[in-house]
Amino acid sequence: TSDMMKNMRTLLDDANEFDELHDVICMVGKQKFAAHSFVLASGAETFSKQLRFAELASPTIIEIDDIHPDIFKQVLQFLYYKTCDLFKEGPCPIGPIAIVDKPGEAVKDILEVNGNPKEVSAFSVYSENKNRKKKNSKNKNEKEPVKKTKTSNPLLLLHEASKSLGIYGMSKVLDCYRIDEGRIVRKSSPPWVKLDFCSKNFDELQDVTITCEDDKEIYAHKCILTTRSEYFFSMFN
Repeated sequence: TSDMMKNMRTLLDDANEFDELHDVICMVGKQKFAAHSFVLASGAETFSKQLRFAELASPTIIEIDDIHPDIFKQVLQFLYYKTCDLFKEGPCPIGPIAIVDKPGEAVKDILEVNGNPKEVSAFSVYSENKNRKKKNSKNKNEKEPVKKTKTSNPLLLLHEASKSLGIYGMSKVLDCYRIDEGRIVRKSSPPWVKLDFCSKNFDELQDVTITCEDDKEIYAHKCILTTRSEYFFSMFN
């Protein structure tokens, strides 16, 4: 597992707009993130639905408007190797993120915190804000005043991103951490999230056919073969 984590970290770190291995470009704000459709679909329900039925154009372009680029980097880390920089105790690698709303637009992605932000859990904040949205949906026709800048906790923003993208297993890990005076603190032992990619999943995204000596054909995903085998790495690079 440690070898696979290292391999998947390298796959993500090496992905760029000019390599021949990526098949997805995620447009997040003004930043572009090269990625691999099989990895994204394997870890997030939203990406799975988008990519399995996407047009055959390569790379596929996915526009993401409601997640800050710094938070999306954490999302990608978790999708590729089931952990991220925000799951390490110590100084938080991301400062508070200030988001300015456009005039006339309602705030959709800012989480409001009741009580002491240092003590409240990410899950409780997300649940409370979700319920607030349901209540406010009855007053959609009312005009919203121009909102002021708000500062958001990176852990809470990551929790909302994980929910909106349907990332498997992330929210339970997030609930084990909090930020206290700029430092990430572990409240409890996080659950183990299995790092596993099955070649039989998402046959729509299989992009390699291996013909065996007995003429049997095996279908696989180039990105996983390349990162896990030096033989395939040299073949595809």
